[in-house]
This record gives sequence, structure tokens and C-alpha cells, in this order.
Amino acid sequence: MVLDGITRPELMSESTQWQHTTFYAISAAYALLSALALIQLIRIQLRVHECGWTTQKVFHFMNFIVNAARAAVFGSDMFAFVLRPKVLTLVLLHLPVLFYFTTYTLLVLFWAEIYYQARDRPTDRLKVRYISVNCVVYVFQILIWVYLWLNDDSFVGSISQLFIAVVPFIAALGFLLYGTRLFLMLKRFPIDSRGRRNKLFEVGSVTAICVTCFLAHCVMEYRYTTKIISSIAGDNLLSTVDACRQGEFSKDSMCMPRDQVAMSAFDADASPRVLNHPLVDLICYTLTEILPSAFVLFILRKLPAKRD
Repeated sequence: MVLDGITRPELMSESTQWQHTTFYAISAAYALLSALALIQLIRIQLRVHECGWTTQKVFHFMNFIVNAARAAVFGSDMFAFVLRPKVLTLVLLHLPVLFYFTTYTLLVLFWAEIYYQARDRPTDRLKVRYISVNCVVYVFQILIWVYLWLNDDSFVGSISQLFIAVVPFIAALGFLLYGTRLFLMLKRFPIDSRGRRNKLFEVGSVTAICVTCFLAHCVMEYRYTTKIISSIAGDNLLSTVDACRQGEFSKDSMCMPRDQVAMSAFDADASPRVLNHPLVDLICYTLTEILPSAFVLFILRKLPAKRD
């Protein structure tokens, strides 16, 4: 339907009410996931309180944290998207992506340890690799944030966004490598039992869901990055042409007008997605984070056995 030359999606995108409603819906979904993860953590703690912080407990605790963080950002009535300096908005949007990476690579670590133990191979280096990879990811991203805090650089801003696209790709590779190995090992196990079938379903389902959704997340972030770069390149080209025609340029700015040398890279980042459409935002976060987290929490809902 077209009204005065404007399509309904365009009207929805321009409507503040639609944007707020969408963000509140996303926030509510994340809050529900956070509550479910916390409830499951409490149930596990009551069942095996004497075991300390097991991998299962840490996994659910981190799910609680990351979903609570997302819920807070989207429930802030868009306050998080108008912060100054603008890099703070990037931190609030990108930090949960790193938390998701840490949370789900912890599950990859757990599966890798099971696989290595079944093969009578040492597992000492696995945890070191897990910590090392996460440290590299966080340190690199923090350095980018610090640089962007000090210098509003469009090129570095696009690198930051591209890095956020690479992070879920690394997680997908981890699930593809160790999830597939563990699944095939369980499938070849000679003794058929209900426990083996349940574990096969658990590993196979979680691997398929996580690989698919992390790759989808990677593709969406990559498209987001390329759109930012294209937008910046287009703006710079137009500015350069105008400046060169008018002679209003400086040597250091490579024919860019002086008043646009400090052009920000983050105008497009003022919203979660560069597409800046409420329904697209809802679909993106639902498919890449909300539904995968819900499915994984459901599949891993089984409590550990009681210990005497």
C-alpha cells in the first residue's frame, strides 16, 4: 500500500512509536530468556549445590548476564542509542556479542573436553586455548573502542563492525569442529541406549542451531559493515568532488572539506542495525540471538543427577 508516495514500511520505519514498541518487544524477549536462565541456574544449584561452579552452572549464569544486558539496552527507551561519545553506543551493542561468544564457546570447550577424554588425549591445553582466544578477542575490541573514544575515525569504525562479524564466525567454526566430532563419536558408540540417543539429539541439535545462527549473524553483520563502508565512501566522494570544485580543501584531508574531515563513522550505528527498520531489527535479533538461545536453553534443560 502506498500513501502519498510513501510505502507502509517506510511509514513504520519513521514512526517513533513503532521503533519504541519493537525495542520493548525485543527487550521483553531477552528479559524472559534471562529469567529462564536464572531459574535453571537456581534449579541446578539446588540439585548439586556441593559441586561448586560447574560448566553447566557457568553456562546458564553467562546466559543470564548476556540476555539481561540485551534487555537493559533495548528497554532503555532508546537512551543507549543517543549516548555521547558515540562509541558508548557501540560498546553497549557489541559487548553482548562478545558475551555470547564467550558463553557458547564455553559449551564448545565442554564438548571438546568430553571428546578428548574419550580419546584418552590430554585436555590441559583446551582451557588455555579457550582463555587465550577470548582474551585476544576482548583485548582487540577494547583497543578499538579506546581508539574510537579518542579519535572519531570512520575507517576504524568499519573495522570494529567487521570484527564483530568475524567473532560469531569463529564460534560457528568451533561448533562445527567439535560438535561434529562429538556427534560422530557418539553415533559410532557400540552400545545403544536411551542416554546415548538423548545425547546424540542434544549435541546434533545444538550444533546445527548454533552453526546456522552464528553464520547468519556473521552474514548480517558483514552486510551491515559493507553498507557502512559504501555509505562512507559515497559521502567522501561527493564531498571531495564538491570541495575540489570550490577549492575548499586542505592538503591533509585529501580534497575533503575542512568541516567534514572529522565526519563521524557512527551515525549509522545510532541504531542496532544499519537498515534502521523496526521489523528488520526484530527479525534479525529474533533469528540470530533470541530463538537460538531459547532452543539451546530448552534442549539443555535437563538437570544433573543427584549425588549422595
